[in-house]
Amino acid sequence: MLLINKLDRNLHLYIVIGFFCCVYEVTFFMLLRNKFNIYLLNTLLIISSIFISYNLNYYLNFQKFNYYKKRAFKFFFVCFLGLFFSNILLYFLSIFCDTKIAKIISIPPIVFFQFYFNKTWTFSNEIK
Repeated sequence: MLLINKLDRNLHLYIVIGFFCCVYEVTFFMLLRNKFNIYLLNTLLIISSIFISYNLNYYLNFQKFNYYKKRAFKFFFVCFLGLFFSNILLYFLSIFCDTKIAKIISIPPIVFFQFYFNKTWTFSNEIK
């Protein structure tokens, strides 16, 4: 039961942190989109959002205070893998429905994919 409660806490906090980073990303994109190249801006915001998410998860959620750089590399790898799969899902889902709906449908499996790998690999007790 304690394991389930810890998992629930980790998952809920992971989602809250992800939501915060999403709001950060979208807010600054909307504010700065007319001043910068949108692709450069989007890329920089995604990278900074991943960095913010990693630090919040490192210090507040999973509370693993060792191997900062190794864990950061793994976290970025998982996030970019999630981005890759998100684009694949978006591509195939948009064949069958509107892209806004496809985007919404693609989010939950990617969130759970990233949470699972960050919980079991990035923030595991055994770092390799």
